Amino acid sequence: MQSNLFCNAGYQTACIMPDGDLYPCHMYAADRCFCLGNLADTCEVEDIKKNMDKLLVFTKKENEICKQCWARKICHFCPAHYTAAKEGQTGMVEESICQKRRKRYERILLKSV
Repeated sequence: MQSNLFCNAGYQTACIMPDGDLYPCHMYAADRCFCLGNLADTCEVEDIKKNMDKLLVFTKKENEICKQCWARKICHFCPAHYTAAKEGQTGMVEESICQKRRKRYERILLKSV
């Protein structure tokens, strides 16, 4: 499936903590800056959407390395693993990691043809 998202966190997954804090995924639950709201505080859907918009910085079409990559539509990974994403930097993945991923995708595509 093609997507501009690195993963579907917050769109197809969610994590609700015992205190009512809502996170896009369990991988983000350790970092308070990714909290989308608190269900116990009757947060509004608009507030959750606004907080989700912050995660859109982590889309492939916003990432400089991904913009030019031939594999961007089939590439997926967990952005929560990368500290650059947590700090709000635009370069989420190092070029060396992307090169390895592109080689892996190329091998998979060649085997399937």
